[in-house]
Amino acid sequence: MGYVKIGVLVLMGTLFLTACTEEKLVQKNEDELSVKEAAINDIPIDDEFTLFELTTEEREIYTNFQKDLNIEHLSGLDSVSVAKLYVQAVVDKNYDVKYALYTDREEYIL
Repeated sequence: MGYVKIGVLVLMGTLFLTACTEEKLVQKNEDELSVKEAAINDIPIDDEFTLFELTTEEREIYTNFQKDLNIEHLSGLDSVSVAKLYVQAVVDKNYDVKYALYTDREEYIL
């Protein structure tokens, strides 16, 4: 009967230690995530912060596309240039242009 009590105590101790270890691991992961989120939120998006610059041609196409959202303006551009226009629309908070660059499928246009 003494061995049973010792076995139960060892089992309970093991479960307790395991639970504490898992709780510390979860807390550590949450802390690391909070630090990463804070770092991302600290990235300024303004005129001084640019990931890239549009070429003269891309800037002209972007300006013309903003006027009427006609995809004909985009003909001849490669996919990287179109992606740059999309990012520029995000930075400019020009949501109509952003959405127009996102899709032209009628069933998805609001």
